[in-house]
Amino acid sequence: MNNLDWLTEGLLHEIEECSPVATDIDGLQDNSRSGEVFAKACNRLFPQGRMFASHKQLDQVVRKFAEAWAFKTTHSGWVLKCHCAKANYKHKSSGSRNSSESLKESTQCPFATHYQLTDCH
Repeated sequence: MNNLDWLTEGLLHEIEECSPVATDIDGLQDNSRSGEVFAKACNRLFPQGRMFASHKQLDQVVRKFAEAWAFKTTHSGWVLKCHCAKANYKHKSSGSRNSSESLKESTQCPFATHYQLTDCH
């Protein structure tokens, strides 16, 4: 089955409706997106209890949504999240090198969607 088959026309339309418009992007500074509009879009597209046809469909929806909002995702366990999300653990410093704050530490993106598989029988 083609990977794009999981993104139905309805889902693509929903993702487009939840994508940023020009006024949501700071084109003068660093092309950052509005955090407030992003949070509303997340809640609209991924409300608690929303069901997808498969984990593959969810993965593709999250990746398409992330592409529109200019971030990359990572998949860990039963969570899809921004690669700049706050880490669940802290690497121990070896002490032999000085390191500045990492991108993850400075960004701590709040985007994460937890999921579980449901038996539909």
